[in-house]
Parts: sequence; C-alpha cells; structure tokens
Amino acid sequence: MTNVGTSAFSGCVCLTSLEIPDGVISIGSAAFLGCAGLTSVTLPVSVKTVGENAFTGCGALTTVYYNVSETAFGRISVASGNEVILAAEVCFTHSFIRILLLPLKTVYAVGEEFEPAGIAAALFYDDSSVSLTSRLGYSGFDSSSPGTKTVMASYGGVQTEFEVTVTGSADPVEPDPVRSDPVEPDPAGDAPRIVVDSVTCQPGAGEVEVALRVENDPGFFALLLKPDFAVGIEYLGFNEPAGISGFGAVTDSNINLMAIAMADIEGDQTILTLIFDVPQDIPYGEYAINFVYLSGNDYDENLLDFEIVPGAVIIEPLYGDMDGNGTVDSIDLTLLREYLTDPDNTSVSDGVDVNRDGAINTLDLTRLRKLLSVNA
Repeated sequence: MTNVGTSAFSGCVCLTSLEIPDGVISIGSAAFLGCAGLTSVTLPVSVKTVGENAFTGCGALTTVYYNVSETAFGRISVASGNEVILAAEVCFTHSFIRILLLPLKTVYAVGEEFEPAGIAAALFYDDSSVSLTSRLGYSGFDSSSPGTKTVMASYGGVQTEFEVTVTGSADPVEPDPVRSDPVEPDPAGDAPRIVVDSVTCQPGAGEVEVALRVENDPGFFALLLKPDFAVGIEYLGFNEPAGISGFGAVTDSNINLMAIAMADIEGDQTILTLIFDVPQDIPYGEYAINFVYLSGNDYDENLLDFEIVPGAVIIEPLYGDMDGNGTVDSIDLTLLREYLTDPDNTSVSDGVDVNRDGAINTLDLTRLRKLLSVNA
C-alpha cells in the first residue's frame, strides 16, 4: 500500500491511535476526518504528502511520532485543514545512539556522583540522517563499591551503554589530566576550518589515504558533515588519529553523513584519515574530496561555524616510466632515446612527457637523466 485513500477512515470515532505503515507515500484528503478519539499518530519515513482536511475534526490528537529527523519532517507537504498535526507534539525517534566522546570524568571515588560533562553522541534516524547531542539521560551508575561500572545513556527511549571506573579510595580522584581542561576556541582568532589534503597517485594505486585536518584551534567541539566525494574512486572508510584521547567519528550506513566529536585540540591537527580505492582503469584527472558543513557546536551547545577547504585525489601518469612497469630506471632512459629517434616504431607509456610541457623532445631526456641521477 502506498496511499491512504480519500475519506478511507472518516468518522471512525473509536480509533484512538494510528500507525501508518512504512511504504505509504500519501495520506488522502479527509482520510481521518472526524476521528474524534484519535490521540496519537505514527508517520513513517516514506510519507511525503498529507491531503486537505485529512485530520480535520481530530481534536484529541496531541502527539505525532516520526522515526526520522526534524529536518525530514519539515519536508512533508501538509495541506490546509491539518492544523492539529502541525500543533501536535512531534517526537522524533531514532534507530540507535553511538557515543562519540566519553565524559571528561571516567574515574570516580567511592560515593561520588556521576558527572556527564563532555559527553557527545550521534543519533541515527531511519532516513540515514544523523544529529549530534550531549543531552542524554543516564541510569545505572553505582559508586557504592569499587569496580568497573556500566552507565546506561538514553535519548528518546533508545539506549546505549559505556563503562566508567570506581576506585576503592574515598578520597577525591584526580581528573584525567589529558581531558580535564578542554581547550576553548579563541574568540578573537580566525574561524576554525576543516582542511582536506590532496594526494597524487597513479591508476591502480589501490588504497590511498587522504588526511582531514582541523585548523585555528576549535577547542572542544562536535560537528556534522555531508561527504561529497567524486565518482570514480570508492570510499572505504577512515582511520582514527593516534595520540589524541578525546575523539569520536562515525558515518551512517550509506555514507551520507559523518559526525565528528573532538576534545584537546591545540593548534592544527589531523583528526582522521580517509581511505579510498583507486582502480586500475580510472581515467587521469582530479577527483574532488569535499564535505558540506551542516552544523557544529561546542559542549555548551553554542553553535560553531566551520570553513571547509576541499582536497582531491589526483590521478596522473608516473612521468618518466616509459615502459609502464611502475618504476623509473635506466631502461626508461633507453626507451626515451629510441622514441626521440624513431617515434613511429617505439611504444612508450603516458609518462613520456617527463617535464610536463606538452611536447616530447630532448628536454624530457635531460629531465629524465636528472631524475635518475638524483635517485641513484
């Protein structure tokens, strides 16, 4: 079923709750007209339109459950006569939570209370969208005895868990020295920015790493990015940075969004390394690696503005490799001499224009000699 027909359930006064099945695209005009007992409606991600007067006369309707993000809800076309839907409380439920950053305090003395400051989480919705939050509910923390303790974190009825440690000492525990004093952004400095590096390689290079760097001291932050990668190279994943304690990054299943949270940023740092596959049959050229900045905040929920500097994977020949075997050596020098003497009967690779000036001549021979002498 893809549509709820016109007046399909009109006047069903005994209907108290309603769950529209996934796959329904449109709710027809007057579909639930006069359903006076209806108090809640669950809409699937598939719904695109709500017809005129579909919920007119549903005065008891106070709650709408929507398994997607607020942004997606705003894209539903709601016709006139459905003011009750727009006035209802909309509960945006999600599929699961991923903790990106643990709290600043993860070691407690016996008897201490839980301190959630510094936590960051990504919320994943059914439409593959992701949002960031630090406003979670907590349960299960017990500091009455020493040991490893599991803390349940929840948002909108969905839970996840993480572990903290309670020591046997009743004396105050010193905070983690690495993350105890998060770096605050410099309000007078330049806006923080994300810089995508560029790399150059040849067709068939296989796995190629592209660094993602943060500049201008953003401090203690979380951000949401939409990857915009050129067609032709395949995104394989990312590696987390080494030596940085406060870091978390995650992508949705379709690589449509990337959420990153980070602490302890002082100066310019590589925050993660993207991994791409470069196939053998890829054409030469620049393959843009970019992100669209969607949102970001510090841990007081203040919005941050990031600049994104795109990079690229640049595919070009290995200049000087006349025989195309992946190396530049004395055999290539011999082939270039033969080509300059008899170009019609000498086969060489695309790397023949050694100095990249668009012409094949003795200047390329001179350049190749220099390359070989330097690498000797």
